[in-house]
Amino acid sequence: MMRLFKIVLISFFISVHMVLLSGCWNYREVEKMSVVAGVAIDKGDDNQYSMTVEIVEAKGGQEHKITPKVITMTGNTLFDTIRNTISVSGKRLYWSHTKVLILSKNIAEDDMVKILDWYNRDAETRADMHILVSKEKTAKEIIESKAKTNEVVSFEIDDILENEKSLSKSPNIAISDFIVDLAADGISPITSAIGLQKTDEQSSPKVMGTAIFDKNKFMDFLSSDETKILLFIKDMVEGGVLVQEQKNKSGVTKITLEIIKSKTKIEPIFSDDNVNIKINIETTVAIDEIQGKENYMEEGNNMKLQKDVEKNMNIRIKNLVKKVQSKYNTDIFGFGKKIKENLPDEWKKLESKWKKKFKNLEVTVDTKINIKNSAALYKTLPVGD
Repeated sequence: MMRLFKIVLISFFISVHMVLLSGCWNYREVEKMSVVAGVAIDKGDDNQYSMTVEIVEAKGGQEHKITPKVITMTGNTLFDTIRNTISVSGKRLYWSHTKVLILSKNIAEDDMVKILDWYNRDAETRADMHILVSKEKTAKEIIESKAKTNEVVSFEIDDILENEKSLSKSPNIAISDFIVDLAADGISPITSAIGLQKTDEQSSPKVMGTAIFDKNKFMDFLSSDETKILLFIKDMVEGGVLVQEQKNKSGVTKITLEIIKSKTKIEPIFSDDNVNIKINIETTVAIDEIQGKENYMEEGNNMKLQKDVEKNMNIRIKNLVKKVQSKYNTDIFGFGKKIKENLPDEWKKLESKWKKKFKNLEVTVDTKINIKNSAALYKTLPVGD
């Protein structure tokens, strides 16, 4: 990733030099710009904004070197704060390579519209920039942490988020996705939560589940395990594992199932002017690990495992839906949006009272698990006598 970024950054500077040499009317002098890798926004004193940006600069020579630098500035508005950073950096900020926007909880609780207004009005910001909410006291702490594998913290966070797709423990949400859900009817947005993994040596960024919103205001965090269930409901699972604790004659065996593919269908059902939601999930898994001696190739054991995983999934999905309904009453699942898409005339009747309807909405779940594996992997390897 670092090598690729160096190539991209060097190519960028070469392109800018070509523009300068061609005399284009909207040229910028490269030495007067700082490339922004990531930004964190907190609340400052006297209701001001505090913005921390991680900038990268390329230094020439025989070996091109990327140097990250963190600067912090305050202002009365976001635009004012951005302009004030010039007095610290000495250069204009260039936003087209920005990977992450991290918000503190109190900023996210205030009003996301203010943040998104700044984003929409800046011509250089990226539509695929990741938006995250900090689980630490401030967002600044994340940007100022130490990366494990990358010279630039913001680019390491971007790598982590891309890798999370194969784990399904955190949503991979770009700011454009957030805006779409914020503007849509019958759904509230979600995004990734991020915190610090602290050791004796250093603190490094770690993605930690999901931040949920009631439209434009942050509500709370969901854990990584809850997030996986949320992603199943929203048809956003791209990989990961399910761990099943299976009871048998010898006690309890932990079985790890790798998710190969998954498909979710949400079906609104109307009856006597009442609406219910049916969630249908079909997931194909493979047995990766068995911590026991049971043979799951045997038809009885195999069928029981399948049914038990299905039952467990149904319970976890229902529990999460009930928790979100009773504790937050915010439709992060998009049930209302699905009603609008499938039954627009019925949605018109429900739209004005959806909050009340959602809180008491009856949801049924039907999960189908398909276990695919070679016969040799259904039981543990024989060791010893």
